[in-house]
Amino acid sequence: MIITRFHVQNDIVFVGCPSVPISEGRSEPLKGIQIFKISLSYQKD
Repeated sequence: MIITRFHVQNDIVFVGCPSVPISEGRSEPLKGIQIFKISLSYQKD
């Protein structure tokens, strides 16, 4: 599986999503969009 289109928003990866804002009055993601919750680990001093 090769991911060709994706973007990260608030630690959530939207895979195969169109190049349009997801949070545009939509309460649920578009059909066919796979959303993966990722955990970003940053080292704080």
